[in-house]
Amino acid sequence: MNAWSDSGIVISSAPHGEKYKLIKIFTKNHGKVSGLFSISKKKSLSVFSYVDVDWSSRNLELIGFWRLKQERQIWIYAINSKTKMIIIQLICCLLNEALPTSVCYRELFDILHIICDKFTENTEQILIEYYAYFEFFLLKIVGFGFDFRSCCICGKRENLQYISPKTARIACKNCVSANSEKLFEIPKIWHLWSVVELENINCCTADINDIENSLKITLYFIRKNIFDFNSYYRFELVANLQNSFKKHSEHLGFLATQTYLP
Repeated sequence: MNAWSDSGIVISSAPHGEKYKLIKIFTKNHGKVSGLFSISKKKSLSVFSYVDVDWSSRNLELIGFWRLKQERQIWIYAINSKTKMIIIQLICCLLNEALPTSVCYRELFDILHIICDKFTENTEQILIEYYAYFEFFLLKIVGFGFDFRSCCICGKRENLQYISPKTARIACKNCVSANSEKLFEIPKIWHLWSVVELENINCCTADINDIENSLKITLYFIRKNIFDFNSYYRFELVANLQNSFKKHSEHLGFLATQTYLP
């Protein structure tokens, strides 16, 4: 008998006969793992829930079984938000398609845990920025990250501004000024993301165009190097980012016109 206990986030659920669901969980110490879960009215294992579970199997080559110990349903904080629901769908899709089975990605799990906590307390605009960081880090963790140490042409560390769509290598402004229209311009926030961990980043500091540019570039490299990521929800996400930024700006403008008495 093979068995272990772990924490994780449910990323997919599908019927498996009349008595079971086939549940896939991205776990803290065992990576992405599938297992059968007995259908019950009392326990559900809903998608995008943070769970403590036991997994067991008679043979590692056979599918195992889940036993739920505790569940925190993150998805309920997204019921009234189209943006949050889109982010949940995108995260689950990426984890299902981009990661191999049973490979531990502890850093990625810690980042996802932080994002789950932000569902209860942050605005949609900030969550989109966190999601943009998630895609940026996912590329790095699966082997398709970007090297910000120096220019690939001259070796200098200053004025790194462009990235090649073909090689994903970084170049400085002086080396590619004549062919810059063929390259992606590096989002300014990437320089911060490349050296600072997510929990130390003060989100909502990035410009809206910077976040849009980041999502555009990571989508390109995910589709090129990993899998054909459905971009429909990405377009929806960018549209919602623009709307939430507009509402936030209007709210700040309204506050600026108010007179507050002591």
